Amino acid sequence: MYSHPKDKRNTTILLLVAAVTLVAPRLSAQDAPKPSIKAVLVSGGVAGMSAGESESFFSSFKDKLSQFPDLAVMLKADFGKGLKKEDKAALDKCEDVACIQSLAAKSGFQRVLLLRVTKKNSTYQLQSDEFDVKRPQKLSGITDNAVCASADEVNLFIRKAAIKVGQAVTHDTSVPEGLQESRSKLWWYVGSAVVVGVAVGVYFIVEHKKGSSSTPSSLPLPPNFP
Repeated sequence: MYSHPKDKRNTTILLLVAAVTLVAPRLSAQDAPKPSIKAVLVSGGVAGMSAGESESFFSSFKDKLSQFPDLAVMLKADFGKGLKKEDKAALDKCEDVACIQSLAAKSGFQRVLLLRVTKKNSTYQLQSDEFDVKRPQKLSGITDNAVCASADEVNLFIRKAAIKVGQAVTHDTSVPEGLQESRSKLWWYVGSAVVVGVAVGVYFIVEHKKGSSSTPSSLPLPPNFP
């Protein structure tokens, strides 16, 4: 049976349109951003820290966790502001995770992050537990500790702990750009190591020349750098 060339062109166009119609929704679904996991961050106990230190620690931890694109984190105090009067009163009296879970679920949250922080002298220990709002079982737990001699080191400790917690909650091993260590800082460490290495080499060359005329009874002590 003979078919006109024009009919063939029309059929081809219809097939192409049908193919695009079927593929387009799949592409748009793949390109759509993943929905954020809404989590509320609550204190499971703080020891050895003042109220100001505790508030600063939790606020900084929340800010760093929120840099994960798939994670939206709110502190308990801010979470309580959006609750009804009776629910807010119930939240203030919560003594266990199950109580917080039920209130968080009513507000559209998916996770509860329970954070415990202990400071003893200059040693910090952090324990973070992740709970789904609908399950009593713990989903993940992160424990980390560090000796911090300055505010910068405390901030570094918070950043590293937040990365571990964020990766556990989102199941994504990537690190947000804002939480990555700067290249300049890395090169500073490399440069410092090179300088120390050169200094050690010079020291041992000088000591070797000094002691070459006699056999040393023991190995030379390492240099005492300031």
